[in-house]
Amino acid sequence: MKKLSLSVFFLILLIVGCAEKPKNIGDSLLDQSDIFNIEDIVVYSSSDTSYRIAYAAGFSSTLLAGKLSNNDESITLINFLPDESIDSLKDAVIDTVELSLFIEYRLQPASPMIELDIKKIETSWSQSTFTYDSLPLLQISADSILGTFKDSMNYNATIIAQINKDYIRRWADSYIDTGNHSKFYGFALQARTIPTGLIGFTSFNSPLEIFPRLLIKYTKNGTRDSVVLTYGEDTFVSKFATPPTLTPITVQGSFGIRSKINFNLDYLKNKPLVNRPTINKASLELTLDTTANTLSGYVPDSVVAFLAMDSSIVSDRSDSTIFVFGYRKEVVPNSSPIYSFNVANNVQRWINGLKPNYGLTLRWAAEFSSADKVVFFSSTAADSTKRPKIKITYSTK
Repeated sequence: MKKLSLSVFFLILLIVGCAEKPKNIGDSLLDQSDIFNIEDIVVYSSSDTSYRIAYAAGFSSTLLAGKLSNNDESITLINFLPDESIDSLKDAVIDTVELSLFIEYRLQPASPMIELDIKKIETSWSQSTFTYDSLPLLQISADSILGTFKDSMNYNATIIAQINKDYIRRWADSYIDTGNHSKFYGFALQARTIPTGLIGFTSFNSPLEIFPRLLIKYTKNGTRDSVVLTYGEDTFVSKFATPPTLTPITVQGSFGIRSKINFNLDYLKNKPLVNRPTINKASLELTLDTTANTLSGYVPDSVVAFLAMDSSIVSDRSDSTIFVFGYRKEVVPNSSPIYSFNVANNVQRWINGLKPNYGLTLRWAAEFSSADKVVFFSSTAADSTKRPKIKITYSTK
């Protein structure tokens, strides 16, 4: 009987407990200051601009040469630095000289055959400092062509040009007997015709097996031998004959074209400090203008966004330590592609006052080794849905 009574007692407790509503008990346990509200907002850009910077591409893995139009040109500079093997050319007869380059990039190449002339450089230069601003001071011989690359310039192929051996004789002597011979400063590769497209060659910063190579075959004391040089300095510069009109928002590698986009986030920043928003998610979205792009397919399809700095100081300044990559998203067929960037950390820094909000600087991810160009719809686009925007999810107490 005791066992039966005890069971009935627990059954009654269970029924009573289920009938009670636990909500009131739970509410009394919650601290109202710990309750978060989640909100979503979309902030459209307030302004944008495009501009050009001068940078040294001397440590790039790719060397560009050619012309896309009458108004632009990319020039490759290569200077082989001899080792002790150059001494073997003393009192030798140079028979032939070959310059070999390996192709790893093509942008709108013209129909074969593409011709790039090899000219001598008559003034010194440095790969660490040379930019397109340095070109007016560089003396490239206009009256003598040392050789010509004439090829279809196929990707992943090696091309070879015969070089004037008299030039190499004088070049070698300038190192063997420095006191009696004027020094030369390497080769410049320039397009012969317009347009050629842009061809990219591997540099001395590439794997050894695809370095630029200078092969010198010679005869000495009746014996034929050769010297192979695969070390030196190289760079390239891309210039415009006349400054182009830059349409926001344009980003292009090689030519150093960047853009800056501004966003007004005062709505979030001006909230009381105790209620300052926590950014859960923030996505910058840029809509691609597919009619204005020039893409090669040989480099990653991505853009880098930096924290911009006060443009009143230097127009191309940016905080390069805080950056994100933007990639093309999958979109609905027949709609404009969108590049998406995760800028949650950037936005949080702005609204917390850790970094001043000078906007975002955009550059092509492969800026130092390619000339690909992307153009995005600007802050004044007729279709407002295509304007730059940041989609933000944030929480407040």
